Amino acid sequence: MHLKGERIVQRVLVLGSANLFASAIGFLAAIVIARNFGPEGLGLTNLAVSVVAFALASTTFGTDLYAFRKASASPDAIGHQFAVIGRLRTSMMIASDSAMMGVVVLIPQLRDATPLVAVLGLSIVASPLAQEWLPQFLRRTDVTALASAAAQSIYIGLLSLAIFTGGSLWMVLLAKTVADTVVALGVRVWIRRSFDHTKHGVSLGQVLHLIR
Repeated sequence: MHLKGERIVQRVLVLGSANLFASAIGFLAAIVIARNFGPEGLGLTNLAVSVVAFALASTTFGTDLYAFRKASASPDAIGHQFAVIGRLRTSMMIASDSAMMGVVVLIPQLRDATPLVAVLGLSIVASPLAQEWLPQFLRRTDVTALASAAAQSIYIGLLSLAIFTGGSLWMVLLAKTVADTVVALGVRVWIRRSFDHTKHGVSLGQVLHLIR
């Protein structure tokens, strides 16, 4: 039990450190945006982030918690759960992104943020690509921590490049999108190499069952 306790403490410290690092980088990015694009630029950026957060929540759709429960009950079915959840998240991503863009275009108060939302919305693809629940279920919190830190590191690097080259505000959000997508692809590669990722057929009935 003592060994398990040490491992839990170690995982908490690793994840906590990664979250603190990511938060610090996010705060630094906000300062950079405010200084280079002013209050209006920062406001539009935060608006785009908030809108995309709703679409991301709709894409995830609670499947991370569901996956933990199902995988704990049937560890042999992890691969199948991964496939079904991936199919559902892909469908939800398309629906959520379309609804998000429709809302932004139709509501006058949000219309100014349309280009930013469109660019940042592409980062939602990270959700079906790299399902964040799987590394944690496999007790590889180091992978989760590294992904979080790497995404923010790439983002601040690309953000600095965009500022240095005189890029516009949409390039700032493109930097965030690229960072999230690159890290998601990296996690996807790790997933393929780390556990039996045998392809599973997914029927419409299985997806509907998951939705229910």
